[in-house]
Amino acid sequence: MIERIRRVVAAFRQLTPHQIGIVLAIGIIGGLFPVPGLTTIPCIALATLARLPATGHIVVQGINFSMTILNLLSVPYFACLGEALWASNVIHFDYRECVSEKVAVVGQAKDAPLATLRAFATAFLLAIFAWAISFLPVAGPLLYLIGSGLSQSFRRN
Repeated sequence: MIERIRRVVAAFRQLTPHQIGIVLAIGIIGGLFPVPGLTTIPCIALATLARLPATGHIVVQGINFSMTILNLLSVPYFACLGEALWASNVIHFDYRECVSEKVAVVGQAKDAPLATLRAFATAFLLAIFAWAISFLPVAGPLLYLIGSGLSQSFRRN
């Protein structure tokens, strides 16, 4: 485990400030892809589209894996936002009730994983829809600016 962390840190040190901004944005956005277990797919796709070097891919996956807890916590919220967007009822939508329903379904996953996947299939699609519509265009540029700005200030010191 420590060796893997050292590899990620060594790869991080080889990146330019511009690449660090891209890596941070991709790792967080991909790490919050609302289908647990499949976050590697958007991370690889986005890192490849950004033409990151191999070291960039290593750091993206390190950030992706560090987002696991937030990923699991965000799935019900993305699913409910997807339902609200799909119904064109974002303002008057009852998010609290929706999230509690989704959390109850997820709570049954340990006892009946296939039944949970069937019950959550539409929710996953709506969550991906919400992630793509709301998270990619807003969080991507914002995280890039934060990451590249921070990396430039650290490099100066």
